[in-house]
Amino acid sequence: MVIKAQQILARQQQNLQVQQAAMASRVRNMLMHKKESQGHLKQKVATQSRRLLHVQQTALRDTTSKLLHKPLLHLSKFERDLTHQAANLKSFTGNYFRSQQKDLSLLEVRCCSMSPLEVLKRGFAIVYYQGGIVASGNNLEAGAAINIRLWDSTLEATITQKQQANGDTFEL
Repeated sequence: MVIKAQQILARQQQNLQVQQAAMASRVRNMLMHKKESQGHLKQKVATQSRRLLHVQQTALRDTTSKLLHKPLLHLSKFERDLTHQAANLKSFTGNYFRSQQKDLSLLEVRCCSMSPLEVLKRGFAIVYYQGGIVASGNNLEAGAAINIRLWDSTLEATITQKQQANGDTFEL
């Protein structure tokens, strides 16, 4: 009986480890996808920035070549405009990437908080009966032997009493 219980416990721990590994894999995939997306966006912003700067430089060259009188005055004005636009673009991209990094951090925290171990740490438990996870007490009767998985230990228990609960209410 003890060996059987140890085997069941070992299978359940193995199942929990498999679930944790799958969750970790999904989180890594999500993070990798988000980082790839940020890389693509960064590349796109850089390409569009270069294109915009090229257009502005071309317009500046055309205008200055047309101007015969006071070329230095007009050139300095266009240079200031170009510098201002470059500063705006740099500020915008910095703000955009900070926002994306914040979103990524929030997703990472959310994913970590959903791991089975983190749920157990918040005071929840997993109840096992005959090697399976119990979601409803309908199949359990008084005298049934159950295992209760907590964050730091597993308890063996016997049901002494069963009461039906209304699924619409939750009382602590």
